[in-house]
Amino acid sequence: MSEADPPFALPQAEIDWSADDEPFSSRFGDHYASRAGALAESRLVFLDANRLGERWSGLRSGDRFTLGETGFGTGSNFLLAWELWQRLAPAAARLHYLAVEAHPLHPDDLARALTRHPPLTALSEPLLAAYPAAIPGIHRLELHAGTSPVTLDLLFGDAEAMLAQLCTRQGFAIDGWFLDGFAPQRNPGMWHDGLYRQLARLSRPGTTFGTYTAAGAVRRGLSDAGFRVERASGFGHKRERLLGHFVAATAPVVEPGPPWSWLPPARHAATASAPVAVIGAGIAGSSTAQALARRGIEVALFDSENGAGRAASGNPQAVLYSKLSAHATPQSRFALHSYLHALRFYQALEQQRSAEQATLLHGCGLLQLATQAATRQRLLDIAHRSGLPTTLVRWVDAAEASQLAGVALAQGGLLFPTGGWLTPTALCQQLSSHPRIRCHFGTAVTQLRHDAEHGSWQLLDGSGHCLLRTATVVISAGAASTRFEPLAALPIKPIGGQVSQLPVSSASRSLQLVLCGEGYLAPADQAAHTFGASYRLHDDDGLPSIDDHRRNLAMLQQEFPTFHQQLADEQLDPARLAGRYGIRATTPDRLPLVGPVTAGAQPIRHLPGLYINAGHGSRGFVQAPLCAELIAALVSGDSLPVESAVMTALNPARFAVRALKHRKPQS
Repeated sequence: MSEADPPFALPQAEIDWSADDEPFSSRFGDHYASRAGALAESRLVFLDANRLGERWSGLRSGDRFTLGETGFGTGSNFLLAWELWQRLAPAAARLHYLAVEAHPLHPDDLARALTRHPPLTALSEPLLAAYPAAIPGIHRLELHAGTSPVTLDLLFGDAEAMLAQLCTRQGFAIDGWFLDGFAPQRNPGMWHDGLYRQLARLSRPGTTFGTYTAAGAVRRGLSDAGFRVERASGFGHKRERLLGHFVAATAPVVEPGPPWSWLPPARHAATASAPVAVIGAGIAGSSTAQALARRGIEVALFDSENGAGRAASGNPQAVLYSKLSAHATPQSRFALHSYLHALRFYQALEQQRSAEQATLLHGCGLLQLATQAATRQRLLDIAHRSGLPTTLVRWVDAAEASQLAGVALAQGGLLFPTGGWLTPTALCQQLSSHPRIRCHFGTAVTQLRHDAEHGSWQLLDGSGHCLLRTATVVISAGAASTRFEPLAALPIKPIGGQVSQLPVSSASRSLQLVLCGEGYLAPADQAAHTFGASYRLHDDDGLPSIDDHRRNLAMLQQEFPTFHQQLADEQLDPARLAGRYGIRATTPDRLPLVGPVTAGAQPIRHLPGLYINAGHGSRGFVQAPLCAELIAALVSGDSLPVESAVMTALNPARFAVRALKHRKPQS
């Protein structure tokens, strides 16, 4: 891809269909699977070569097995593995499947290809429902069918480049490889030494592999990287195939990212006697608790409030969108992928809620309006130069924006068709209502004390009473996170913000979409619209103020003037408006602090078992689900759901490193 190419564009697979509906790649001039029987080939070449039946029958409850695949293609290898896992693995075991794909199939082509395998229909349906757009990066999917959920990571991009960006804990390894993809003579860009080195980096002694090819270059490349390679009888017209296992790396292992960002080994297991402690039950804490609980880990969730989502996360409405960019930086990739992950996460929660529970996600759509000339050009660049699909964002002019919004608008903007708004408190309550989460509401943790002798942390209340002793603690207390001594040096700044509530009227009820500019305005939730929000750099009494209502009304008039003109006088009286004030936690670079907590600066050392997920500012409901998944992966030892460059940008140690770099040498 050249520098002029859109940064988030990824060429999709070019499919020709045969008369009997077999997919053929016109790009590589090769079939996606053997015409002698695609599923039979996959079972022999990949499942049998990796001895999955034997190995999975011997798993214990709580075990995790990780498969890696080069070339996701039509997904049939994944579905066959999932089907076998359902039949053989213990119910509480976890399957994690990572697949690289440089040219993802269009969803319609994927659906057409999978119709050829009726026995896999029950599993293909959740895959098709969650299948992401062709956007470069890591897409983590949580798929459910029957009693055996599976984690599927789709790494869209060049195989070597994506595996090189795969961020792992010390001790992580792939248990088995499916080396798929088109024939080496047709796709030489994948089968090369760089790929083999990445396979070796992500393997441990005993990691198995299987591949349909027996090409000499592949055999030599794998052997040179440290794999023991054997020939076996091929499938169909192919005389031979390769299988084997990893012995030892033949070259130094090069970890992604700078040395200071490397991650220590995971310390918690699902079978640990003490639960993981999560301090703070806002959106960051409650989603972190749930991500841990989904992995079979017991969680103790603490909050000084009398319920989840009662502090900064307790606004009446929260908008769901992200401030995207037309440039591919670690920051912009995080903004994009946290939004994509949040969409999948909230859509799944909405589908799982009972009829008695409050609606969590209102996917009405969202308009980011071009209220200023500079903003207009930036939004146009995102729409036309980023390469993002129109299903995610597209430009609309003032006429179409007005039609979609249901109110007259003076300018166009960027439409997020799947955006909308959330019900914050109900959402946090549902996230924290998990059988493996024990909630300690109305319980303030005031101090953390490390017991080096026993390798544990003590959580103390204001009287010095020990509330819990555990090996693993996650701090998600927002602006209050720095009250704990190990986190005191982190640059978290509290910023107050107030939202106002506008009584609904016949004129305002016509608003159909969320409107965003410098502030936001949400469609009515029963009797009121939420809009704002103001910012107070210095907190005072922490109560809603008439002055902040005035500021929010001024924003409404400036950003959405035609809507403002339709409001009645009583709706515009700041003294009569309801509102809510909260304190958000921000950082100097406006990125959250997510990862292991460190101490010292030279050298930087990790505090064992201590993590933070805080500093989300006003973007908590968009960022928290992906960051929670990141924390849970760190604690449990999974591979991370973000690229190494993104993890480095979020790493809490980044500020200590920057300070060290700018420190003047001592005279």
